[in-house]
Amino acid sequence: MSNTSAHALLKDIWGDRKFPVDPVWIANELGLDVVETTLDDDVSGALLKEPEQDPVIILNRNDSNVRKRFTCAHELGHYVKRTENGQPLEYEFVDYRGKLASQGVDSEEIIGEKIGMSHILPALIKVASHKEPDGYHFDRKSTIGIIFGEYKPPFQSERVKAVCDLFEKSDISYRVTDYICEEIWSKFRLNVCNNLPQAILGAGVGCYRDSVHMKAISEGLRSEIEAIAAAKGIEFSKIESSAKGSPVMPSARYSTLQDLDAKRHTEIDMFSGALMRMGKELGIPTPYNEYTYHMIKALEEKNDGLFDYKGKDETPTYSK
Repeated sequence: MSNTSAHALLKDIWGDRKFPVDPVWIANELGLDVVETTLDDDVSGALLKEPEQDPVIILNRNDSNVRKRFTCAHELGHYVKRTENGQPLEYEFVDYRGKLASQGVDSEEIIGEKIGMSHILPALIKVASHKEPDGYHFDRKSTIGIIFGEYKPPFQSERVKAVCDLFEKSDISYRVTDYICEEIWSKFRLNVCNNLPQAILGAGVGCYRDSVHMKAISEGLRSEIEAIAAAKGIEFSKIESSAKGSPVMPSARYSTLQDLDAKRHTEIDMFSGALMRMGKELGIPTPYNEYTYHMIKALEEKNDGLFDYKGKDETPTYSK
């Protein structure tokens, strides 16, 4: 389904309703049934149309709510494309979790492909450290630490209690949450908005405080990730009181800039690369992320020596 078709569908059926979009409601309005059932761990859903039956979207009940929303929207795309093209009335599509999931779209799904989503207790870490001659240091009192929790009730599960008991016996800072998807997306937002622009500039994190231009780029990235998150059913308002990261010094250089400083390849595919793919699937433009992605990829190429023309073939190039 093209971006034009996606926008037309939203305008015609969803109208002026607020985000997040409810793909199940849209499917029902189009005459599709949506059911949840237990599927294999490598299958998120399917679109099925049998003779003399209404089409049905099947979702994996073991998936997170965010994944089920995405799968439903994905199957809607198959349905609309078939109806637009006048293709045969009987069909079946199965939505497997393929290699795209391992390109940084959802890190938990990378592991889930191998061991099954039911074996994952999702988590993230927020810690601000800096390097000194004797090693890495961080302020234990201000460190947020590990945040973890279940995708769905019961949130105080036996395995959550077991992990809490383990951490209580250590000096590790931790917190349990009922909104782990929102917490993970909040960390993702911090990485995209604070990590990437400073990597292009090559300056400490204080640049966002001291430059209206750097702040504008960060806000542009933020608007895109929040639009995509809303379309996936993520509600940042649930965690606003805990969404901030740990305090850092203005000279701090986050991981992407550290990678470029060390002439390593970065995690840009997991950041802007993932948002570009999601934006394309959802019909949401991502110009800030596209520019950021290509700039950091070019900086990686620079580190690799691609633009070291000294001693190379001096064949002239021409502007177009």
